[in-house]
Amino acid sequence: MFRLTKLVFIDSYSTGKRAIVNLQGNTNLNGDNGFGKTTMLRVLPLFFGAAPGQLVRQSGTNKSFVDYYLPRSTSYIIFEYERESEKNLVVIFRGDNALRFCFMKQPYDDKFFFSETHEKSNVIAASDWFRTMKLDGYDPSQRFGVADYKSIIQSGLNFTETSDRKRKAIINEHRVLYSFCRRGTSIQNIDLITTAILEREPSIDAIKEILSNILTQNSMAGFEEIPKLTIKSSKLTEWINDRDSYQAMSQCEPDIAELVRLKYQYDDCISRQRTLRSQAKMTFNSLEKEFDVAM
Repeated sequence: MFRLTKLVFIDSYSTGKRAIVNLQGNTNLNGDNGFGKTTMLRVLPLFFGAAPGQLVRQSGTNKSFVDYYLPRSTSYIIFEYERESEKNLVVIFRGDNALRFCFMKQPYDDKFFFSETHEKSNVIAASDWFRTMKLDGYDPSQRFGVADYKSIIQSGLNFTETSDRKRKAIINEHRVLYSFCRRGTSIQNIDLITTAILEREPSIDAIKEILSNILTQNSMAGFEEIPKLTIKSSKLTEWINDRDSYQAMSQCEPDIAELVRLKYQYDDCISRQRTLRSQAKMTFNSLEKEFDVAM
């Protein structure tokens, strides 16, 4: 099985804080406006090799992706993913004002990034992270740029797109170890699809255009005919219904937030009622004893 299991931000767009999002099963992000839900979601296509510049343009910021999401030497974005029952990490940090990607065959653990506590001052700087992991007995991969990372994560095919033998060997080696698909298969262009789905106002037409372009490219690359989609119409209907349900729930967010507030208020009232009841009982017992003495 191949699936994303965890997304972690350390000292990222929220200064000095660590946020862990478990992605196994169904995950619901909710909170007030400006809480960072959309900012968090827009990072997901990065795992699949999406162009960082495209992701920040959607966020409406003038900053580069590195300056927006990884502004400090202690800033990290970490993806934990399952690859045929084995947990792996993609660790993303800034290096020379550019994104750097590193793989590691370990599930996420705070000890990889914090020297003692979760305080900002104790986050291991990215410049020291690789050396620290080596000293602790772990074996992170070499650092990759966006293009090579995308080539590795999207394909389990033999890499032949360069005459550089050393680069070819490195990418093929890491595809075998870390690609997000089985050996001999590919999920090329999945970054375009995930980016389109997470647009502020995604449209079926935009996704259809992307799929059409991908299939056309595959045909031009050597396929005798454009491959036929084998997805059942019932499955497509299920996806559409799921999205409709998500949109309906999103519209209910203010009501849900109000219900949560009322629940806390109710719990507080119950707690105070119990306290008053206990105090009343103690007062009653005390008065009863005084009455008995007086009699």
